[in-house]
Amino acid sequence: RRVEHAKTDKVVELARTIELARSGNRAAAIQLVQTNEGKAYMDGLRQDLGELLNEWRERRKVATQDAHRRLVFGSAALVAIAVLVCCLMGYTVYVQRRAFARVHAYSNMLDQQAAQDTLTGLPNRRRLLSAIDALSGNEAESRRIALLYLDIDGFKKVNDAMGHSAGDVLLRRLAESLRAATRQSDMLARVGGDEFVLLATDCGDDAQLRELAERLVSGVRAIGDKEYGGRFAIGVSIGIATFPDRVQSIAGLLDVADAAMYAAKRSGRSTYSFGSSPAAGLSNVIKLTR
Repeated sequence: RRVEHAKTDKVVELARTIELARSGNRAAAIQLVQTNEGKAYMDGLRQDLGELLNEWRERRKVATQDAHRRLVFGSAALVAIAVLVCCLMGYTVYVQRRAFARVHAYSNMLDQQAAQDTLTGLPNRRRLLSAIDALSGNEAESRRIALLYLDIDGFKKVNDAMGHSAGDVLLRRLAESLRAATRQSDMLARVGGDEFVLLATDCGDDAQLRELAERLVSGVRAIGDKEYGGRFAIGVSIGIATFPDRVQSIAGLLDVADAAMYAAKRSGRSTYSFGSSPAAGLSNVIKLTR
């Protein structure tokens, strides 16, 4: 309002000076100018404009500082949100990896349990068949493979006389004895109640297999004598099949060894027999008594 008033007064003063000059009264016009009335109006106008400009500058400064603070706070908030989101993502990845690791470990445990006999800890029939299938894919290899089918003699009498718990204890002892009598590279599996299978790769000649079978028979007898003191006649009948000399395919080892095991049982038990497929050109069963 002061600026508006000062402007109006200055315009009026200029109009009066111009009017005097136009009317020919130059002396009065000069006298009016010399009174410095117009200068006073201009000085006041400049002062008011300066104050107004300073006020605008102060408001702009305050507004700029406020905007700067808002920008800083907003940026800090965004950074904090970004850090929180990153932490949440990292935690999510960590939890997800732990969950996947647990699932993977649980899956491996289930696979292991599915391929392991719970009583003896030995591989079960499923794992044995998988190993035979894996070997079947490499039948062209020159190595000799043997499969020994073992059936415990006298086990049913122990089960009937002393109960299943005693039978379970006996099976665990037998599994430990059989495992100790075999090579670490060979697979000993429990495939039935009292039936075991030994899969031996690079088995050597028949003499080595006979030595192995006799060692298995002796180990089983020793367990029976130690556990029952001769009360039960514990032994093992073993059927042996070998590839590629007696059996034409690795897949046929199990059936031939099973048949040879029954032949060993018929021959008097606690002994072993070599079996061969009919097309192999060898005698079907070769009995080697104890």
